[in-house]
Amino acid sequence: MSSSKVDPLLSLAVVITPSPLIQKISLLMWPCLVLVVYNSPFFARSCFSTYGDCSLTRFLPIRVYERYLFENESFMKKQIAFLAIFSTSFSLTGQSPDEVLQEEVAEFTSMELLETWGFLLSERFNLGGLEITDAEVDAISRGMKRYVNREDPPTDLSKSLDPMQNYFAEREEMVRQDQMKRNREEELEFFDSIVGQPGYQSLATGLYFQIIEKGSDRKPGKNDKVSCHYVGTFLDGVEFDSSYKRNEPSEFVLNSVIPGWTQGLQLIGEGGKVKLYVPAKLGYGEQGTPGVPPASALIFEVELLKILGPDPAALGLPPIPQ
Repeated sequence: MSSSKVDPLLSLAVVITPSPLIQKISLLMWPCLVLVVYNSPFFARSCFSTYGDCSLTRFLPIRVYERYLFENESFMKKQIAFLAIFSTSFSLTGQSPDEVLQEEVAEFTSMELLETWGFLLSERFNLGGLEITDAEVDAISRGMKRYVNREDPPTDLSKSLDPMQNYFAEREEMVRQDQMKRNREEELEFFDSIVGQPGYQSLATGLYFQIIEKGSDRKPGKNDKVSCHYVGTFLDGVEFDSSYKRNEPSEFVLNSVIPGWTQGLQLIGEGGKVKLYVPAKLGYGEQGTPGVPPASALIFEVELLKILGPDPAALGLPPIPQ
């Protein structure tokens, strides 16, 4: 079978599987992945990006094929940089994986942990953001089984890595453009529906809001650090973030967050609560952020718990000596 006839997702499953060396270390550790990067400046930036800022086109993982790497001269000429991501939480005690599981995570079954590993793997490589279908999940699973059963890869890896990367780059862009189009249409429809409605107020910037509790007369400035509880949802009501669920308020300087928050929280006093209807241009814009698709209008209900005072860094002042 030629490589052009094989689903790239099947190849992806083979190349993201941990190497045999890593399998011997511990069942508890994070999967060891080798990242392929085609130029060193991009590599340096990618290595230190945040956990959630991870997509298949930024981090294309491959299993190290020692024979292929060191015998295929044309591949070596591409000057690919490799980075092995290891977890430090592996056991060197000589205990079997089952013994470690029983002692350290006895409240979970091995199957629950393996399913969690699969969940985190999908999250790390943004498979949800690529709108992977159930049939495609099956293809990924078949690729994993090939490696586990020590079968040959479904494609000639000396020929399929570039096409696979191109496939996912094109797919990611296609999904992104489609999301942007849908989100722009939904934003326009939503804000048209609340214009002039009782209880809604707006600023010239396009921010709409409802003041639930005015709070005290003390209001924050843009350079103030504040402590807040909040819930963030999409326009359809699906929740994407909540400090309440973390059982811990968030602290931040007002001018360091999205413009919708910077503007909206200055409208209420300490102890107040406001509901913010944030168009994409005052949120995460067309680029989006991990967990928030591009061009997403958002709704936040924010409780201003406390104004902690001006932040020295925001004012350009030296830190207060401890």
